[in-house]
Amino acid sequence: MNKKLHLDCGVNYKKGWVNLDNSKSVKPDIIWNLEKTPLPFKDNSTDEVLAEHIFEHIKNFIPLMHDLYRICKKNAIIKIKVPFYASCEQHSDPTHIRFFSPFTFDYFNPNQK
Repeated sequence: MNKKLHLDCGVNYKKGWVNLDNSKSVKPDIIWNLEKTPLPFKDNSTDEVLAEHIFEHIKNFIPLMHDLYRICKKNAIIKIKVPFYASCEQHSDPTHIRFFSPFTFDYFNPNQK
């Protein structure tokens, strides 16, 4: 069975996914703060990860990305949506602590170093 993980799901609960959020009020499958690693999943256990508008809020970003790599199976898909670093929306939200460019994730690609 494919395991799909929806990070910080909020009220966007997805059927067929493991919905994770740090707020029990949105009724996720797993209550978890993404600032805390390791994630509560086994190595090589996840086929797909969805993270929409959460990484710009994470202080523990690099360890979290390494832990996502740990839990993902070979050829897993990680779908990430973050605001563009030059957008007005990126700079107007005081809870954003990190900016993303088209090259941000090259940091995690060993072939880019």
